Amino acid sequence: MFGSRSVFFFSLFAMAAILDGQTLDDLPGPTHGKVVVCYVATWAAYRPELGKFELDNLDPGLCTHLVYSFAGLDEHANIIKSLDPWQDLEKDYGKNGFKRLVALKQRYPHLKVTIAIGGWNEGSLKYSLMAEDPEKRSKFVKSVMLFLDMFKFDGLDLDWEYPARRDGRPIDKVNYVSLVKELKEAFEPKGYILTAALGAGKETMDAAYELSKLSRYLDFIHMMCYDYHGTWDGVVGANAPLTGLSQEDVLSIEASTNVRSSCRLNSGATTTEH
Repeated sequence: MFGSRSVFFFSLFAMAAILDGQTLDDLPGPTHGKVVVCYVATWAAYRPELGKFELDNLDPGLCTHLVYSFAGLDEHANIIKSLDPWQDLEKDYGKNGFKRLVALKQRYPHLKVTIAIGGWNEGSLKYSLMAEDPEKRSKFVKSVMLFLDMFKFDGLDLDWEYPARRDGRPIDKVNYVSLVKELKEAFEPKGYILTAALGAGKETMDAAYELSKLSRYLDFIHMMCYDYHGTWDGVVGANAPLTGLSQEDVLSIEASTNVRSSCRLNSGATTTEH
């Protein structure tokens, strides 16, 4: 075993800007000893007016881990790639987001900064096809190692949405474990962090994940505990309810975290998404 630990956490959480009369800008990082994972959504830079959120607006003192979201998968070469070169890279007068986020560790040395791959817009099928083929998986893993080394990220967050769903296939459940295992084996010598964002719906969890096996290799498991209700289900309900409307209601954070598996829950963590 790799001695890894699995942590389930909940989105979203609002933090106050003042702590004991001291601004968080004056603090090197959170003082509560918990893991606070902050997903940094680069597409927020394209929001209009007051909705706009850029890297300069980020307060890294709130977080222990920053996750740059998202990189993507080149389905022809089976390698990790930038999804928005102008935001991510410095070439052609780009905004150099990769290096700017990693550079925050100089001022906030407590931070770990990782890169997420995937997201809703990336879909599922191309990840399914890559994970099925050992040669394609190997090429992908090697590309990730080169990518992390080049941009000095501390690790990778897998955000395949979702194995066996959204044009994925049932075999994804097994292949996803193989992909995670091979990434972890490659990461171990360099101490890279390996995490994954997993869907929190019961149907998705049952179809997509072998949690007891994934927990052997993932440092943290990020449960996406939001969007339980929306216009699609015709129910007026909370976006991220702590508990369900009844004992049979599985659309809640409580139901998602009470997974029936041998996966051990070590501690709790919270994330913010900008």
